[in-house]
Amino acid sequence: MKQIIILLLLCYVFSLAADNIEPDKLVHFSAIASMYILTDCVCEWTGLPRYIPIVLCVGVSFGKELNDPFFNWKDIEWDGLGLVFGFSVRLIDLKSRR
Repeated sequence: MKQIIILLLLCYVFSLAADNIEPDKLVHFSAIASMYILTDCVCEWTGLPRYIPIVLCVGVSFGKELNDPFFNWKDIEWDGLGLVFGFSVRLIDLKSRR
């Protein structure tokens, strides 16, 4: 069941890409989603606090934008969507194991 939900979420995200979304925005989305999922897995395995992935993703997102020549709120928006997607994937995974 969780694989079907994750697959549907991915299909939805990639259907958004068909609506002339810049490739840069999909990179922001996938990078933050991947970073959240990987760091949350590491926190689970090592027993570290589970808020670390959120802080890391938000810090990387804003740090990257502050380092760019101009601040782009659309990049932050896609980073936020990636964070929500990564969180959703991990939440579905954790609930399926209970």
